[in-house]
Amino acid sequence: AKKCAQLEASYKEIVEKDRKMQAEYQAIKKAHTELTNRLNPRTTRRVHFSDETSSNEDSFASKRENRH
Repeated sequence: AKKCAQLEASYKEIVEKDRKMQAEYQAIKKAHTELTNRLNPRTTRRVHFSDETSSNEDSFASKRENRH
């Protein structure tokens, strides 16, 4: 019975740590999203990598055309 209680206590501890880590991760993710939005206001909240690269290529191409 003692071992069972010990296991339960350690399990609760792990769950609590996991919850804290999840909260930290969400906070970091939120901060990162806000930073990205501030740096690049044109992008929508959900940035897909393929969309981002294609838009960058488009802007690069238009800049090249404007130079000529």
